Amino acid sequence: MFKSVLCLALAGIAAPVAAQTASQDGMLLLRQFNVITLSDLNVNNTQHVQGKVFVGGNLNGGLNVAQSPTGSATASDYAELTVGGNVGNWNVDHSQTAGRGALVRVGGNSGQATMNTNGHVDVGGTFDTQGFNPNGTKTISTGVVGLASAIAAQQATFSTDLHALSNELAAIPPASIANMNQSLSFVGDYAVYTMSAAQFGTSNYDFKTLFTGVAANQTVVINVLGSSLSIGGGSNFNAPVGDGANILWNFNQAQTVNIGNWYGSILAPDATLTTSNGNITGSVVARIFNESGEVHLPTFGGTSRYLVTTPNNPPGAVPEPASWMTMLLGFGASGSIIRLRRRKECVATA
Repeated sequence: MFKSVLCLALAGIAAPVAAQTASQDGMLLLRQFNVITLSDLNVNNTQHVQGKVFVGGNLNGGLNVAQSPTGSATASDYAELTVGGNVGNWNVDHSQTAGRGALVRVGGNSGQATMNTNGHVDVGGTFDTQGFNPNGTKTISTGVVGLASAIAAQQATFSTDLHALSNELAAIPPASIANMNQSLSFVGDYAVYTMSAAQFGTSNYDFKTLFTGVAANQTVVINVLGSSLSIGGGSNFNAPVGDGANILWNFNQAQTVNIGNWYGSILAPDATLTTSNGNITGSVVARIFNESGEVHLPTFGGTSRYLVTTPNNPPGAVPEPASWMTMLLGFGASGSIIRLRRRKECVATA
């Protein structure tokens, strides 16, 4: 009997735990950040982003971060604002991580800034402290050695994960959107569609039409084709159910994307994304983001069941990456002890 229990114990210890794939890590980034740029973020005058922001290059212009949040985002330890290069003027209003103040990390030099909450700023170069008014609970470290390199390494990982996500979404067999004036049809809790560049550029169109029959618990992935994309003149996008938290636009081929007011998360890791006097509600990923409006929460909140855990698993065959279990058995004088450990979605520490 002891031998049989020992075999079970050894089998339990040796059983592999399913690893999180790069595309799943990319999806988790969409849930945690309101804006990620793999290169520069260029802000027209001063705008605000309600959630957390990661800028791989320089942040040009003035940006208010974590300002008056009105929607949800997945909790994480990432800093409220991370900039790999230099940053102009910035402001952080709130901490969005429970149990600590706000965090800002700048690899290069920082211009004038304010922080309307307790927190800490790390800067690899210099910091214009005029108006910052540091105190015992609002602190600054400048000339931080290795910070720029650490953020660059983080940017490289983000790029790998987000490109993997975009490529995997583009490879899922989609249904073509045949009629832009009809609501998308559903079987199950998610569906993947493809939209042509010509459809995306339809003039005087209300994109809300597509989502009128979609419930808040149904996720929509739209793969938009084309390398140079611009919404048609006069097109409008009013709020769909749940402010579009369940909508994900994947611009896998795009080099340029020009939009106005927009709902749903945007995944465009190779594109220069430009907004023209319109707000975005959802997560934004772009190579370069020219921001002329606000970016609002919530971040992406749809299901990710369509992501595979290994290359051999078909899309939709696995649940959310939150329930993997491994069993460890040990032996002592009183007998065997069984311990269950749930594997949760990984959240990186900033």
